[in-house]
Amino acid sequence: MCVLRCMRDAKERQQQQQLLRFILAHRPHSAAQSNEHGETPLHLLAGHSDVCQESLKLLLRVAPQTTMHRTVSGKLPLHVLMQHRGGLPINIDAVCAVLAMDPSAALERAKEERISFTFSGRSNSALSQSVITHWSPLERAKEQDMAWFTTVLDRVLWQRGLWNVLTKPRIVN
Repeated sequence: MCVLRCMRDAKERQQQQQLLRFILAHRPHSAAQSNEHGETPLHLLAGHSDVCQESLKLLLRVAPQTTMHRTVSGKLPLHVLMQHRGGLPINIDAVCAVLAMDPSAALERAKEERISFTFSGRSNSALSQSVITHWSPLERAKEQDMAWFTTVLDRVLWQRGLWNVLTKPRIVN
């Protein structure tokens, strides 16, 4: 689905919408197909800092099961939406839309590897250290004091009668 990319203006956004509607009308199964990295169109869209809400809603309507599809590295679309983006804000509307489809995604853990570099002043050499962490979107929201996330999650769970869904998250290796 090469049609999912950042748009520069409203006209380009409208053209993307028309093309996406056309593709999904003729090949709806393409919304659930994944690439060599295990990414579905929903993962790819979630990776943009400016998620197009219309495209997101369309993909969720056609292939709601992709909210629980993991990439090769074990990430759900919600993990992609919640991951660190170098200071860019998280798209709250996109997170809410994905949570509404499957609130249990908030508890699913993913593995994340971060590499940190330390530079030595004398020899100008760099030392790198790899740190592996396991996190769930709910843990990330609590860690970063995102009260809106837990409020939305609670509302969705109560609407669905799933208030008992908050069980111990699984660790994905």
